[in-house]
Formats: sequence, structure tokens, C-alpha cells
Amino acid sequence: MGKISYEKLMEKQLAEIFPPSFLSNYRCIVLIPNSGCSGCVQEAEDYFLQHQNNKDVLFIFTNFPSQKTLTIKLGKDSLTQSNVWLDNDNSFYYPEYVESIYPCVIFLKE
Repeated sequence: MGKISYEKLMEKQLAEIFPPSFLSNYRCIVLIPNSGCSGCVQEAEDYFLQHQNNKDVLFIFTNFPSQKTLTIKLGKDSLTQSNVWLDNDNSFYYPEYVESIYPCVIFLKE
């Protein structure tokens, strides 16, 4: 039996970390790793800066070197919003999956 798909793994992690009542507040999740494809990550961070006030979107930052570095890069006010979650434990980063190095959008509602 092979490893589970990245999609199933993310679904499992979301269910373990967030209660359904919390996730029901969002239309989608933007998962932004701070490693891998630097151009892709930069585009995702730019998207975050442009759309951070969209409360239908939950932004999850994972695999960042330090919270201080991320704060300097994106701004303290941006990272303390209710729709931002800092994955300090790297619960959403799996280096054994190549998908982990790319930003990802997870749709919760159509």
C-alpha cells in the first residue's frame, strides 16, 4: 500500500487541527510554504498582501524560518489578522511530497 495522496493528507490535517465550525467561515484556504519554488511563493505572498482583507479566505503560512522573518517580510498587522494562521509546527508541510514546496488553494465551498 502506497502513501496517501497529498490532497487526502491535507484534508486529514485540516480536520485534525480546525473544528468544522471554524472552517465553515471560509470559502477557501491559501496554503503558503516558505520554501521550494521561490517565484511561486513570492506570487502567493503578493496575493496575500493584495487580498489579506478578504475574510472568505484563510491564509496558512507554513515552513517559514522564523516568525520574525515572516513578520518583517509581510508586516505584523497583516499576520495578526483573524484569517491568518501561522503553522509554527509545520503541520501542513511534508517534504516527502513534492507538492509541499508549492503554494496551494484548497476550496471548501463552491
